[in-house]
Amino acid sequence: MVGADYPWPEANDIGVNPYPLTGAQKATYFRDEVAKRPVNIRNIQHRTGSTILGNYDHNYHVVNTVGGYSNPRAFIDEQPTLPAIAEGADVVKTILDIERGRGGHFSFVDDYNAGYLTGSGDYKNKTVIVNRFSAPGSRESMAPAFKDFRAGELSVYNSIPYRNMTTRRPFQGVTSSIVPEPTGMRSYDHTGRDFGFTNLAARHSTRFFRDSTLVADVDYSNVPRNSVATSSGPGNADDAFSEKPSFHKVHRNNILRPELRIITSPIYSGNTLGNNKKVEYNTISTGSSIINKDINMSQELIATMTSSTDVGISFSSWVQILSSGDSNGTQRTIYSLGAVGSTSPFFEIGYEKGSTSNFFIELQTTDAGGTRTARFTASVSNSSLYSTGPNHLVVGFSGDSGSISTKNDAKIYFNGSLLTTGVDVTPKDLYDIDFKSNYNFRGTSTIRDGRGVLLSAAEL
Repeated sequence: MVGADYPWPEANDIGVNPYPLTGAQKATYFRDEVAKRPVNIRNIQHRTGSTILGNYDHNYHVVNTVGGYSNPRAFIDEQPTLPAIAEGADVVKTILDIERGRGGHFSFVDDYNAGYLTGSGDYKNKTVIVNRFSAPGSRESMAPAFKDFRAGELSVYNSIPYRNMTTRRPFQGVTSSIVPEPTGMRSYDHTGRDFGFTNLAARHSTRFFRDSTLVADVDYSNVPRNSVATSSGPGNADDAFSEKPSFHKVHRNNILRPELRIITSPIYSGNTLGNNKKVEYNTISTGSSIINKDINMSQELIATMTSSTDVGISFSSWVQILSSGDSNGTQRTIYSLGAVGSTSPFFEIGYEKGSTSNFFIELQTTDAGGTRTARFTASVSNSSLYSTGPNHLVVGFSGDSGSISTKNDAKIYFNGSLLTTGVDVTPKDLYDIDFKSNYNFRGTSTIRDGRGVLLSAAEL
């Protein structure tokens, strides 16, 4: 690149310094652009009716960018006058504004001039390309008033759940009186009524593919799909060609046909759980209770309960406690397990009658200082204890062998409610496992068992 006064070899006289050139003047006029260029290339706009031939018609043929919302030239060059009620919003109108000015309705938002988005003149945008990602066919997603007024690119009604709502009409009710209005832009179905696709898709066909809403079934109005052809029903000779057809024409085969069915019924063998009996306590003899007669079962329960881990025992039963013979201070056994020494059960659940009665848990414990019968109680009202029931009793106990005095948990539930359980006699740290020879129970006999009584129909 050289200056305008850079000489050619023989420019100045012989013996004279060739630079700067003195035999020619510098140019004072410019050709088109001010900046000099090494090439003679220029973009010339071709205009209608002009004798100048150019190489482009619009600015975007030479330079362009995308994103009207990011580059709102039309909005900046010509500020629109928006309705005052739309101040602070991104969109001026909603779907509620469609056809509001007709039929005596008031308008939520007045119309405004949106010509600044597509106008003409110096401010007309021919450089920024506006993006519109939409599916045409719905005015609430295409009309300028329903898109953002900044650039006319975005519409809340362009997302799939809200697209074409004036055609789908998902919140429309069903009534034969719905008809299209005679003026304005309205949608209507194959029967000339303003039903949306959601409504039409939900309605079934009556006999002969008549519309179940528009063609009343005078024979069986509550079962239109099973109508019969009579002189007054759908499909008779005088109105067969004038009745409104159904949107769906799906054949419903209502012909009765035999089907092979196999009916099975259970057949039980051996011991079964009928769940049809309850246990009544205090019926045959004083101290009636449930007794584990299975020695192996007793051994397993006790071995698990007295292991070094924090594993306990739970008892659940439907019980019926009778008040006959009970007085304040009377103590009854409901369930007991094992026998320690000569008379004491290893683990016992029962109740004690009083002005306010108590359920109790008794447990044989020991340490180097001797044995002790630990006792946990939970109070229960007499009206609940002796209610006609049957009542559901659940008892749970666990204790960490070696530290039962501090690590124990006793819970008593009666008819689904957790009773407040406290410690009357604190246990010692070890379980007393000085059992009788065969894990039997004191005085085990059939008369000590609670009596099995069939549940009544109401109780079942």
